[in-house]
Amino acid sequence: MAGTKVLRGNTSIWAARPEAFTDWGVPLSAADWATGVAAGLITDISCAVEDGYTLGLTGSSTDSSQSVCDIAEVETPLYYEYEASLDLFRNLPGSIDTPIYDIAMSLFDGKDVAYYLLSRVDALQGSTVVAGNILSAFAVKTDLAQDTVEDGSMAMFAARFKPSGGVNVNFTVVA
Repeated sequence: MAGTKVLRGNTSIWAARPEAFTDWGVPLSAADWATGVAAGLITDISCAVEDGYTLGLTGSSTDSSQSVCDIAEVETPLYYEYEASLDLFRNLPGSIDTPIYDIAMSLFDGKDVAYYLLSRVDALQGSTVVAGNILSAFAVKTDLAQDTVEDGSMAMFAARFKPSGGVNVNFTVVA
């Protein structure tokens, strides 16, 4: 069976303030999402993120302790491990050619600021979040971001994050 690739234009990444939702562990609704966007608590940063970003699960820590009743080796997942690292495009100093570059950079240009980074694939980038969309959310705190400038390449802003424990992977948005 042949697989289907998801095109880059079908990936979205948002930065959301923790107060955008009261409980990140329950299914998020499309109505609450729209309210968070309107209140400025959720920002679509997709167009500022360079394609080589990292946002997702890595290996999971496990425990292999056995009871006297186990008849085979067991491995119990303890918690999810994940990583987040975004290289953001930026405008040259004094330029405002692409406003989302400056907006995204300003969100992460501080230390220990809490965010949820959310991703959605398989829906046209920039389209409204609706019931049935599948999102993944990763709680992070900003770390030491820095400008990255190399000869002959784009001016970038390296936003680095520390995982802060909250993760909700592949949840379906409700009405």
